[in-house]
Amino acid sequence: MFGKLLLGLAAFGSAALFASPADAQWRGGPGFGRGGPQQAVNQCTRAVQADLRRYGRFGQVTDIRRVNDTRFGYRVRGRVVVEQPRGYRVRLNRGNFDCIVDRGRVRDVRLRGLGNFR
Repeated sequence: MFGKLLLGLAAFGSAALFASPADAQWRGGPGFGRGGPQQAVNQCTRAVQADLRRYGRFGQVTDIRRVNDTRFGYRVRGRVVVEQPRGYRVRLNRGNFDCIVDRGRVRDVRLRGLGNFR
């Protein structure tokens, strides 16, 4: 009787051990999570500002227009204002951005309507 119980527990434990990685991946598991929409907005805001700094410009995200749910993450759309120094004056250039977050990481950032800021 005790041997059958022990054998049953061992079989159940091994089945759970082998099934858990696929189950964890299917449900998002560690490292595969999508995060939440607020996390996607924060990541995209930092990515847009970093992309602008790469070209020597200071940019500020002024508005988040839309956060769409995608299969593996989120698509964030918003508005950005970029300061472009012109001699002793600063010119403000307004544009839009489109950011895709897949599996908790920023995959793509696209800036539009900023003229030739690069």
